[in-house]
Amino acid sequence: VLCLLIKMSEEHPSTTWEYCETDNEVLEMYNIVLIIVYVIASVVILAVIAMYVKAKVTSTDFATASCKIGRHVRCSLYWLGLVLFVSGFICCAATIVWVLTLCDMRYATLHRVTHNVSGQSYPLNYFVLMAVLFARLVIIFEGTTMQVSKRFVVMFWCAYALTMVCGASAAMLFSSDLSDARFFVAGLMVLMFVLTAVLAYAFVHKLLVVHQKNVAAEASDQLLKEVTEVITRSSMLSFISLSLSMVTFILIIVYTFIPNVHLHFFYLLIGSIDLSSNTVCIFLTYKHFGAYYQSLCAVCDSQWSRCCMKLGTSEHDNRDMPRELTVTSRSASSL
Repeated sequence: VLCLLIKMSEEHPSTTWEYCETDNEVLEMYNIVLIIVYVIASVVILAVIAMYVKAKVTSTDFATASCKIGRHVRCSLYWLGLVLFVSGFICCAATIVWVLTLCDMRYATLHRVTHNVSGQSYPLNYFVLMAVLFARLVIIFEGTTMQVSKRFVVMFWCAYALTMVCGASAAMLFSSDLSDARFFVAGLMVLMFVLTAVLAYAFVHKLLVVHQKNVAAEASDQLLKEVTEVITRSSMLSFISLSLSMVTFILIIVYTFIPNVHLHFFYLLIGSIDLSSNTVCIFLTYKHFGAYYQSLCAVCDSQWSRCCMKLGTSEHDNRDMPRELTVTSRSASSL
């Protein structure tokens, strides 16, 4: 927020003004495509926000699950999710205004402000996403033999702080001089991707270990089914989100080293899909919205489930069985 306020107080135009010298037909086509894509992304994210808030207000089951394990911490997780969705919507809305005001000197100030809002809200979306994934990992396995170790927590916060420093440096330099910001931007993209991937992997891996031990303990079919559904849903949605993130980050890094209007267009295009996919994927991980998940991902889910079960039925350890069953039951019922 501080970086955003500082950048908004600056008078120089953003680096995108140089694209006004590009062929008008090409630029106009790019702008039309971007506006259409970002309007669609905004509508999708806004619909998710509406359903998310409505579920909290009208559904007793969802409201209870949102604050089930440690009321204040769990409710904070709900609000983090809401901030994630809202930041994605702000980024999309700001980008629409920014594209509409490009090359129009009458709206130079509005263009600069929306450019900075869009540029700052995108990494903010990922910072909140990492917080959501970390909080979920800690809360679900808290008080069990699978709980997150103190070493992991310390390592995460150190990496998170390093990412924030790198992000702040990139945010201060990105709009004014790409040559100074390129290494900070590259470092920020790499750190955000690695942290997000590690958190997603750790969560799915712990669930797989739990499932293996449940199989060894000959747990009930219903319990195994619930855990299988959570593993399949979480791993597939994480894979989709991470794949789009990787493509977007690579395009952003390339653009900072080789800036041109075509790369700028493609990273903005993929970025809109990335923002909406992050929102939709986190939204669909909730058990309460399982009907939407089945409608959108039923075909892929059945195939992905087979792969997960091949991993889940591999060699397993039979230690701490009763405690693991507790983790499984809670994980399946609260997500």
